[in-house]
Amino acid sequence: MRDCCRRLKPYIVPQDEGVVKLNQNESPFDVPEEIKERIFDRLRRVPWNRYPRFDPGPLRARLANYTDFPAAGILTGSSSNEIIQTVMLACCEPGDVVVIIEPGFSIYPRLGRILGLDVRSVPLGRDFRFEPDRLIAANRNARLTIFASPNNPTGTSLAVKEIDRLCRGGDGYLAIDEAYYEFDAETCQALIESHPRLMVIRTFSKAFGLAGVRLGYLLARPGIIEVMDKVKLPFSLGFFPQICGAELLRDPRLVRQSAAQIVRERRAVMKKLARLKKVRAIPSRANFILFQVRGMPAPRIFADLRKQGVLIRAFDAPRLDQWLRVTIGRPGENEKFLRALKKTLGVS
Repeated sequence: MRDCCRRLKPYIVPQDEGVVKLNQNESPFDVPEEIKERIFDRLRRVPWNRYPRFDPGPLRARLANYTDFPAAGILTGSSSNEIIQTVMLACCEPGDVVVIIEPGFSIYPRLGRILGLDVRSVPLGRDFRFEPDRLIAANRNARLTIFASPNNPTGTSLAVKEIDRLCRGGDGYLAIDEAYYEFDAETCQALIESHPRLMVIRTFSKAFGLAGVRLGYLLARPGIIEVMDKVKLPFSLGFFPQICGAELLRDPRLVRQSAAQIVRERRAVMKKLARLKKVRAIPSRANFILFQVRGMPAPRIFADLRKQGVLIRAFDAPRLDQWLRVTIGRPGENEKFLRALKKTLGVS
């Protein structure tokens, strides 16, 4: 086994049952039963002994309509994680410089090191804000710069005008992960027309409520998509996620409505956290909030909430060991989290 693989920490997230689960940035809303029935009906008519479509044309056509982007510039994959891996495989040779932000999504450095890339991080600034000038300076010598905006786990984002500056400041590839795009309503996809090496990654795991299905996609110039399609493993996208994605895209209003409800709940939770004197919360543009409690260790808060039946996310990464992240759930779930937190803090 390669040294870099043996040294990896296992990617483990608690999966407690029978609790209010607010630890993985999932949508609290399941796919409606009527849509599930449509999906099941289509699945019954598909021959399971045959390979899925190599080119998921119907899904790409609906994605083109949803994103207002040409179908020739869309690549689909088994989750955005596979898309991220494909981007690194297609764009980078071993030893190439890949720039990420810190703290950021842990999959980027994990995959980069597995692939033998030179992963370099640019720290976020005060209150986890992006520092565009530092990012531009690092990007000048990078083969690939990749990060999420809004960022996981901080919820902060980089303005589109700054992404435009970033594109102009280097010759490498730039991949912006817009996993939380539906909660932010801001995208840099229009910049692809003027910046041929810009790519936008998205997922169905958040606003679409399909975390268990594993479906993601990439927006880029058709020439990039043509190469990516050769690199991505054949038949990695089964007919189940293809059908699920296509059915949900028949009426995107459902996704927009659920995302709008989550944004309303996020604002309500943020206001209530702001009233707790010991709590410091970072304003978020995603479906979660990063917060800390002054004078109280984060692991203790995490454990106490877990005992009360509320599961949130704790971290052991640099700069995050005293921070916690809570996913926005349904109104009742959010209230249970707030009650449990108040009980832990000893306030009413």
